[in-house]
Amino acid sequence: MTNYSKTQELFNREPNRVPGLKYEKSGEQLSEEKWFAQVKNPNTGEFFQLEDLRAVGAVPADFRKDEKPKKYPVKKIDEIYRIKKVDGTEWLVSRQTWTGLDRLGNDMTKCFVDPELYDKPVFNYQSKPVNPKDVFSKTERKAVSVMYVKEPTVPFTPKNLEQLYSICSNPADRKSIPLDIKNEGTDQSPRSRTNHEDFKNRPFDELWERATTPRFSLDRSVKDQLQDRQYG
Repeated sequence: MTNYSKTQELFNREPNRVPGLKYEKSGEQLSEEKWFAQVKNPNTGEFFQLEDLRAVGAVPADFRKDEKPKKYPVKKIDEIYRIKKVDGTEWLVSRQTWTGLDRLGNDMTKCFVDPELYDKPVFNYQSKPVNPKDVFSKTERKAVSVMYVKEPTVPFTPKNLEQLYSICSNPADRKSIPLDIKNEGTDQSPRSRTNHEDFKNRPFDELWERATTPRFSLDRSVKDQLQDRQYG
């Protein structure tokens, strides 16, 4: 899901690292790798399916026969964010839940938070002597530490949004996916939207203005009083 291979590739592109600075997998990367190892056939790389487990005798022939057949992994989109960055660019991120089968036929569920983001390594550099034993040694620029910055990978377009919807295993779930807009140029929290067509087709600024502009409603008595004053 999350593109950890891209993060590791970018990390390894920096050749001028001190010897002790090595790529370390995050807890979330280890968690994802463990889940995929549990729900995939190590020989084929394919997700386990009930019919395959029955065929090889990993589960009884009548195991879960009364259930409606499913294609694993079963994927669900829990939420979609349309984000406008300070530079004006727009991006999509999502929250997803996948359910796979382990080799014993157990459902294994995994939540993925913003899989459309990747961790971009940002190095901190210092001057280090080429020969530490020589006090007059020349120095060279070396990366001594690293931090990671989240970077988006999926630009907002109606087509990309539709592709995100299509991840859902059950098409009926697509209409009920919670939608949010987030403006990183403000300190305001994300705002929920309910109209999928507006979310897909309207300009972000228009959506944001509608979501953040207070709307007041006057009760009948107040309206009548205002009209009396105007026309009395």
